[in-house]
Amino acid sequence: MLRFRDVAEPARRQTIRRRLTADLDRVRFANGAPMFQVRDPRPRESKEGADFVVKVLEARATKRVLIDGEPHDDVVVHLSRISGGHSLHTAGIFIAAGPDVDPAANVDGIGIHDVAPTLLYALSLPVAEDFAGHARTELFTETYRRDHILRTIPTWGSMDDWKVETSPVDEELIEELKSLGYL
Repeated sequence: MLRFRDVAEPARRQTIRRRLTADLDRVRFANGAPMFQVRDPRPRESKEGADFVVKVLEARATKRVLIDGEPHDDVVVHLSRISGGHSLHTAGIFIAAGPDVDPAANVDGIGIHDVAPTLLYALSLPVAEDFAGHARTELFTETYRRDHILRTIPTWGSMDDWKVETSPVDEELIEELKSLGYL
């Protein structure tokens, strides 16, 4: 779901939506079927702040993708049809991009439990040894891995250890978030 609450003018939001729609329309499955659909948000999505939603279409999906008519075989790693329910084996989507991400990295086998440790590693924060998953450092370039050694700690604690304390800054932060339209 894409949110553009910080873009105040409706005309600007529509311009962004038109450009995104046009750019995504350049990406199609090998059989010519569109890969993405930009649609209006449903009431719940709108309530959560979405101005529009980008959906991945899978009805006529192929592993080969055409970008501006040029075939690419390294874009779709796995096709999975969701039966309507989710289970331990339901596949998801993992997307990583940026100057420190290795575009040739193998993303096979990344699980939901690997996301938090990988994000912590990317932020140069220590990864807890008691996490169910592990930091997927191989997603990053060799230079990044050399300059950012994986650090670990025994645990980040449990929810029983959490204590909620307020400070004078909390009220200011809440007001700022409200003024920006996030709350």
